[in-house]
Amino acid sequence: MDLQHQAFNCGGTDRGWFLHLFENLREISRLSRNEFVVQQRQHYDVHPHDWKKTAYIYDLPEGMLEQLGEDKCIQFRLSSSGGRVHGFMIENRFYVVWLDPHHNLYPDQRFGGLKFFDKPLNPYEELLLQYKELEKKYNELSEILDAYTTPDSSAS
Repeated sequence: MDLQHQAFNCGGTDRGWFLHLFENLREISRLSRNEFVVQQRQHYDVHPHDWKKTAYIYDLPEGMLEQLGEDKCIQFRLSSSGGRVHGFMIENRFYVVWLDPHHNLYPDQRFGGLKFFDKPLNPYEELLLQYKELEKKYNELSEILDAYTTPDSSAS
């Protein structure tokens, strides 16, 4: 999964979207390929990509897209406005390439067109940022405390 791509880094996405994603993935994992692609096609709107209409194309080695075949590069929706998941369906496995909560692969004005956000921080990065903020505050308070507790050398 490519979270480094500016259009598919999941920035600006709330935690509820990820819960919705995992609920859908759990449901889909219980389906056979036929159930997912044929029987549940309307629900998940499973279909191949039309690369002529997309804003982006998978960054794959030359010739790999053609080798996979158009019917293997598919997308499905989470809900009518809940975004899409793009990837490859090979036999009974779906390989996620991009999570698309903002509909950036097929930008549509109904969903606000192309949207770009900063990549979200992982939990370690969030803690590191909090640590640096607390360290800065600690140093500021230490300087204030030192100013009140250090004897004034000019008084002697």
